[in-house]
Amino acid sequence: MWYPKSPYIKSYTGAYRNDGLDIYAEASVVNKVSDTSPPFFIYHAKEDRLVEFAQATNFEARFLALKRPVKRHDISWWGHAFAFALNDEAVEKGVKFLQKNLR
Repeated sequence: MWYPKSPYIKSYTGAYRNDGLDIYAEASVVNKVSDTSPPFFIYHAKEDRLVEFAQATNFEARFLALKRPVKRHDISWWGHAFAFALNDEAVEKGVKFLQKNLR
């Protein structure tokens, strides 16, 4: 579990991580992945300072453990916002992955 003093998490859950672990775990999307989860494409910038890169690999690992379709595309540069706004390659790969896996 990440972000022990995140103001974003506190504003969402009402407590810092260590003061509300049950709420934190319930709010975490990784704990929502199940054997019926739809295919998921993940792309993440390794220079992201808002969302740790380990969260992407952990999320992917949960899908793999449940044998659910998942693909991760890593971006070696940029941070959180630019990874989405300026990376057409990731968007194209994501669309292709979803077209293939949502049929």
